[in-house]
Amino acid sequence: LHNLRYWNLQPYLGIGPSACSTALAPDGLVRCNAEPDVHAYAAQTAFSTYQVEKLTKYEELEEYLIMSLRTRLGIDKQGFSRRFGCDFNDILSQSGLKGTSFDPLVNDTEERFWLSESGWMVMDPIVVRLASVPSIPNGSA
Repeated sequence: LHNLRYWNLQPYLGIGPSACSTALAPDGLVRCNAEPDVHAYAAQTAFSTYQVEKLTKYEELEEYLIMSLRTRLGIDKQGFSRRFGCDFNDILSQSGLKGTSFDPLVNDTEERFWLSESGWMVMDPIVVRLASVPSIPNGSA
């Protein structure tokens, strides 16, 4: 249950040296990282050493893909569309995953997309294909 907060990109608070937190702002995710050196952290006022980083929508989408595909539930297609304003099936069709050697590694239904256990072992190229399709807003393709 603890890791599901990370995997679902839900807000969480990290306290202490090297701690990481994620907050949900109106326009997306904000990441906060604390000073990693315990002595420098202890010498400062509480929370004064945290560095704040606003994730772009594309960075949030990449992180969502990486985190969601770590779970047995995978990606909820309707939730994906609500969150990112684009259709996951369009992304999937442009990714070149279907009808290839990736077929045994992925599971796809009308509601969800998830990886098989074998797919977890080679998740990186699957995420790269999904995250690099031209229809993703602010994508690198």
